[in-house]
Amino acid sequence: MLRTPYRMLQLCTRCSVLNMAATRKSGFSVTEKSRKMQYIVGHDKVNREFYVKIEKDSQVKALLQYEIVRKDIVNLYHTEVPEAYQGKGIAKCLAKAALDHFVAEDLKLRLDCWFVQKYVDENPLAQYTERLVPQS
Repeated sequence: MLRTPYRMLQLCTRCSVLNMAATRKSGFSVTEKSRKMQYIVGHDKVNREFYVKIEKDSQVKALLQYEIVRKDIVNLYHTEVPEAYQGKGIAKCLAKAALDHFVAEDLKLRLDCWFVQKYVDENPLAQYTERLVPQS
């Protein structure tokens, strides 16, 4: 366990994602092993998005947006990575962090975002596939 002022993080050995039990903003640290890069995935519940700040002191960020369809269903509908940073595994980190978060919250998943759907197709873990609901 790593302790920070606002959250407690726990390392998930499957892909080096730090999952956390928090009441405030979520934070996940993801290591893209093939490139030896580390990304911090944040969760902004107010704006309903997971994000990675690309540069420390910049507003440039990659994001995955979602909406609450019902109290038990979440729709992951949009993933965006700035063009200069595409192909570095950032969207995969966002998808994994978001999916793992909503699995932990015991929510069903609607995947209107083609990238998140592709991620689940390539990583067909029961914890994801058993929660899928049809797209609208």
